Amino acid sequence: MPVEHPHPLYGWRFQGTDDAGDSFVFDVYQGADGWHVHHAYS
Repeated sequence: MPVEHPHPLYGWRFQGTDDAGDSFVFDVYQGADGWHVHHAYS
């Protein structure tokens, strides 16, 4: 189904590495009530 009214997407992607060398990526977005983690990848 085609999208008739695209929604603007505002967010950030952060990357961090812990002391053991494990890296993580966090996608965050701004909602009406603040910032939220949309997805986290390891």
